[in-house]
Amino acid sequence: PTSTPVFPWLDLRPGDLFVAARKGLPLKILWGNQNTPDRLLLDLTGSASFPGSEQHVAIGFVDTDGQTAMTILPVQAGQVFTLSVRTQLSSLQQPGRVAWFHFLPMRLHRYPAP
Repeated sequence: PTSTPVFPWLDLRPGDLFVAARKGLPLKILWGNQNTPDRLLLDLTGSASFPGSEQHVAIGFVDTDGQTAMTILPVQAGQVFTLSVRTQLSSLQQPGRVAWFHFLPMRLHRYPAP
């Protein structure tokens, strides 16, 4: 088993924020060794949002260790964004990107060599 840190910490799952262009990204935010009661302050800048087109969300918690779920939704395909998560004792920032739409050709066209 792995040990958890003895200092206040925050973590994201998945660690790489790659949002599907039409679907969004389910995100799990984990914390440990925090003061209680406290709240997670979530901020998105760039081409992504939380449900309801929100850029800022506050989630209260009463346990020193725990997790919560959130979804990051795409705003503009191919663009970048930054997620910031803060509590009274810790913070983290994670860059991310919204995927491009992928259109596959119905058929491949081959042209004769010159």
